[in-house]
Amino acid sequence: MLERAEKVEELRLFSHFFHDYRKKAEKLRAIFEGNTSILKKLYLLQSEIDRFDYDGSIFRFILDQDVQFMSEYLEWLEDTDRRFTSRDLNLSSVWKSENYQNIINQALEFYTEKAELKSLMHFRLRSFFEHVSKDPMSKERAFQYLSQIIVEDAGNRELMVDIFKIIAEHLPEERVNHMRSFLSHNASFDDFKYLPLEPSGGSWSGSAVPYFERRIQALEEILSLFSRPGLLKSPSHYIQHKLHVQAQISAHQDRIEQERKRDFIGW
Repeated sequence: MLERAEKVEELRLFSHFFHDYRKKAEKLRAIFEGNTSILKKLYLLQSEIDRFDYDGSIFRFILDQDVQFMSEYLEWLEDTDRRFTSRDLNLSSVWKSENYQNIINQALEFYTEKAELKSLMHFRLRSFFEHVSKDPMSKERAFQYLSQIIVEDAGNRELMVDIFKIIAEHLPEERVNHMRSFLSHNASFDDFKYLPLEPSGGSWSGSAVPYFERRIQALEEILSLFSRPGLLKSPSHYIQHKLHVQAQISAHQDRIEQERKRDFIGW
């Protein structure tokens, strides 16, 4: 069956199979009991030609049978021929697995241990968080997991930059809490200055003033960490941090003045 399925025209038949069984884990379990290796191979073969597992439910089912499939999948994904052409999988579903910590640790280790892939770490890891805010349990697990990573690896600058990019993009409401935790475990300004303090990118319609006002508000929330009594120990250690944030706020304020002038003259 697998040898025949490796022919693209016959493999397309399995797209319908996976679509039919995507929400029927018990039937998948009955069909592939004791043959998880066959299901894994079919899954990867089908992934070569079609994006079928839209919510990641089949992927999570396979992980529940074999937690090491996370590493196997990443090895397959980062093959030179498919690294930039593969369709991204929704990995947010793994937070519903009881083995979610093991699964995501595998992804972290995979990218941190391979120097040639470190630049892809943020791009790949964000797939675990893109839809996490839609499910309360997943969101809470993600918050606890990130909190643990920050406490344990606050001194790992490269990892912290990627982690805070993910937080800024997908869990912005937790940004201040995570930043406070980071600063409590790493007071180095040389590390802090590389962290993203606000979401990257963004767009607006009409006046750009509200856009920059929102960015200032995000920075002011970080700035408040350095002025609230008791939030951080030894405030004198964070003078450079405070000046760094204030400088970014000032830059945005200058942009607002420029935008207001443009709005006034109708540019």
